[in-house]
Amino acid sequence: MTLLELKFELQQQCKDLINFRLERIQKTIADIEYSLKDESKSTSGDKHHTGRAMLQIDRENAGNQLREIEKVIHQGYVAR
Repeated sequence: MTLLELKFELQQQCKDLINFRLERIQKTIADIEYSLKDESKSTSGDKHHTGRAMLQIDRENAGNQLREIEKVIHQGYVAR
């Protein structure tokens, strides 16, 4: 394998990893949003509020991860 081929292969693996992470974060966000909708149907008092708060925190963390991945993509480091 030449140096150029190695460089191309490493770039491709980085792109694949970023895209995999992007898809995983998007799925996590979708799952959290589904859980939030499901949680809103619950009426179990304090447990309901605690569950929603935890899901909101998870959603915020996933949103932060999504913004970081999008920043990498938009800076041109990874072409989708």
